[in-house]
Amino acid sequence: MNNIPTHAKDYLNNAHYADNIIEGQVVCSCGSISFCLLYSGTTTIYNGYKIPCSIETDTGSFFVIKARCRKCKKEHLLFDSGLHGWDVKVCPELGKNVMIPRPELIEWECVKCKQGEHAIKILFCYGSEEDVTEAIEEGLIDNPADAFEWIYITIECLTCGLVSEKWVDYETA
Repeated sequence: MNNIPTHAKDYLNNAHYADNIIEGQVVCSCGSISFCLLYSGTTTIYNGYKIPCSIETDTGSFFVIKARCRKCKKEHLLFDSGLHGWDVKVCPELGKNVMIPRPELIEWECVKCKQGEHAIKILFCYGSEEDVTEAIEEGLIDNPADAFEWIYITIECLTCGLVSEKWVDYETA
């Protein structure tokens, strides 16, 4: 795999490819690496840390993460469970949650210093090449990088230096 997911091409910079992994830093088109993270407002405690999580509704669930550039204010959609990943791309019937109304997103504050300026790294993980090849042959996906099975987002507070590994740890398959 040596491509970037379609939705991430505008902001994933210096991507590294290894085995079934694509990893890179989020960089705005203006060159900034300083972002305000936006999430649904729902959190959970994982390994002793507060992290964002899915919202459950009567009609389904969804998980959305955006990043707003601190310099130019451009917003980047990092992940939407109704639009991105294996299940949505390869099993379109599972993408029905894209129509669930999204609430206004809330700015994430560092759990240590309560500031909201972060650098972001994203890692996309993929299944077997055979599965991806089959999905391409069946016309289910155009860009094999869109069929990632897991997304991890690590953030670093640019004020206090706290690194939150796997701030997002989401399976899409």
